[in-house]
This record gives sequence, structure tokens and C-alpha cells, in this order.
Amino acid sequence: MVIGNEDAPVTIIEYASLTCGHCANFHKNTLPELKKQYIDTGKAKMIMREFPLDPVASGGFMLARCAPKDKYFDVLSAMFADQRSWAFTQDPYNSMLNFSKQLGFTQESFEACLGNQQLLDGITAVQERASKEFGVNSTPTFFVNGERIVGASSFDEFSKVIEVSLSSGQNSASTPPQPACGGVFMPFSRYSRNWRSDSGVQRRLSSTRWPLVSRSLRQGHGWGAMSLCCPALSRRHLSGAHARDRNARQGNGFCLPGRLAGGGVLPWR
Repeated sequence: MVIGNEDAPVTIIEYASLTCGHCANFHKNTLPELKKQYIDTGKAKMIMREFPLDPVASGGFMLARCAPKDKYFDVLSAMFADQRSWAFTQDPYNSMLNFSKQLGFTQESFEACLGNQQLLDGITAVQERASKEFGVNSTPTFFVNGERIVGASSFDEFSKVIEVSLSSGQNSASTPPQPACGGVFMPFSRYSRNWRSDSGVQRRLSSTRWPLVSRSLRQGHGWGAMSLCCPALSRRHLSGAHARDRNARQGNGFCLPGRLAGGGVLPWR
């Protein structure tokens, strides 16, 4: 998704996760000034690339994509601004459902959105390409006309890089190409066939109403079973302990996924 003039000489690409505190800080404190000084004046455009660090972030990005296209960044801004109310709770499923209603979703449209496998495949394809081709392994990661900036950076730091690009005449052709949508984030798919089911597991959704999602609502020993081939949000997997674990991984100005293997993000344990 893009904001700004398509022909702007500077392109800012952001890889972000909706559950990353440093990403939220950027969107609340740095992006408004970048927008005022560079994007609204036609000097730069910004491209958002989804890089969810966990299932909650994946669900959030899916909701943003299900909103009208011209509301995509408005939804992201709202979710970043009120991040703690829906992302870091004891019951993120219901917290996200309730938050989505403030954005105009009903329970039916919420479930339909998070059950859209093609939509999830597009998000995971962006993430996979970012890992494999551009070496993205934390959020936020930015490319300003090809120059990489990792972690929380101030407006002044961005401004220095942008001004160098403007003064040198460097154009946005040097930025990483737009990842194509489609395909599955393979580090997840090899796990999706092998989930073990414990007796008495609570399924949030029925196989009739959310066939894509319900298959991943199986909890194995030690796993809050979540394959990003299926965007299910189970209570055990999305417990407060996992939310605290995500917070603990935020340091040094950037946020890290739970584990990395083969260039991809593995489900949270």
C-alpha cells in the first residue's frame, strides 16, 4: 500500500509488525512529521510492507486489507495508536473482534476477513520475500531509496537520509522491488500438517463457518498451535504470556520475531 505521489523522487519502504512497539512509536511520533514535510509536499512516497511477527499481527494486517483501500493507512494508524488494547491482552481474539467493530466490522465480516486464505497468502509472501531477498529479520526496517535503516529512528535521522537522496538526484528506482503477492510462507507450511490435537481443546470457530481457520485450532503439547497457513487465534496460543513474551523481545530500537529458521518466522511457543 502506498501513500504519496507515485512519481515522488524518494521512496520510503517500511517493513512493520502491528504488534511491534517500536513500529507503533514510529507511526505515532515520526510518520506524521515525515508526512507533513516530505510526503504531502510530493518529495517522497511511503510504501507499507507487512512483516507480522506473530499471529495477532497477521490478523491485524488482514483486517487492514479488508477495509476499503483508501482506509488502509487509517486502520493501521488506529491499531498502532491503541495497540495495547487489542494486541497485548489475555484474550486477543475477542479484543481484536471488539476493536474491529470500532472500525466498522461486524462479527460476520471479521470472521470472513480472517478466514480469507488468499489474503493471508499475499501477506506471508511479502514477508517471505523480505526475509530471503532483502535480509529483513526485525521490525521496523526501512529502505529509503535503497538505504537501509533498522530500528526506531527519529525524524531528524530520516530527514538526513532523505535530503541526501534529494540533493544527489538519486531516484526511487534503487529501492527494493515490490514483492509479488501469492504463495505461502513456507517455514510455516511444513508444520501445518502435523498439529496434534489434545482432548477437550476449545475451538473458537466451527469447521463449517471458518473451514480455513478451524484446522489450525489444534493445540499440541507445549504448542499454542498456530500455523500462519491458517490465521486462527486460539486462546492458549494468544495468551497473556505470549503477549508478554513479545514485549520482552523488544529492545535496542527494534522488535524481533520469536524464532527464525530458513529465513522465516516460526510460530510462537
